[in-house]
Amino acid sequence: MEEKNYVGIGIVLMLIFSVGYSAILVATNVYDEVDTRITSNLCLSCLKLDPPNDFGWEVNENPPNFVLQSLDKTGPLFLAYRTDVCEYCDDMEPVIMNVFNITFKKEDVFSTVINFNGTDVTFAHINLDHASGEFKSSRDIYDIQGKRGLPMFTIITLKYYHGIITPHYNTIYGKIKASYTNEERIQYLKNIMNEAIKLYNDYRDNFIPDDFR
Repeated sequence: MEEKNYVGIGIVLMLIFSVGYSAILVATNVYDEVDTRITSNLCLSCLKLDPPNDFGWEVNENPPNFVLQSLDKTGPLFLAYRTDVCEYCDDMEPVIMNVFNITFKKEDVFSTVINFNGTDVTFAHINLDHASGEFKSSRDIYDIQGKRGLPMFTIITLKYYHGIITPHYNTIYGKIKASYTNEERIQYLKNIMNEAIKLYNDYRDNFIPDDFR
């Protein structure tokens, strides 16, 4: 009788351990998922950061295929990165919609061609919580300051570099100068896009996309 009691107690303890261990695994997976989303996609508003946005074109020697395709067939690009939860992203999206005369939802992942002052521009809205493939991986290519911060906006065009016409880009972060009004931010982005378009039109004829594939 006593031996049977020991067996019964052992079975109960094993069940308790199994249930507890499973709960730990589930909780750990949930924690890892949440932790990854928070730490790998830092919302700059969470820390109230105002990153410097000193604009200057950087060489883009290994651009994604969708970038090359646009530079070859369409025009310069504007990439807008965000996540579902991002206060500064929410603040900036009305500005972006105004600049490009477009509407979209924050969860959307898409690219479209927009006529900007007479020139076709590829606009891409990339919510990293929903994006995949090159759209998602492009974020690390264009995170020039290694901030892994959001919102993040990347403009890509063409420039001359070491004897060939090469894709160039720059990335700006956050609310784009905390001291600016939204009207000033709109004008700031329009100025950058006009510069990108001028560079693109100046160098497009001598651009060879196969050099970068």
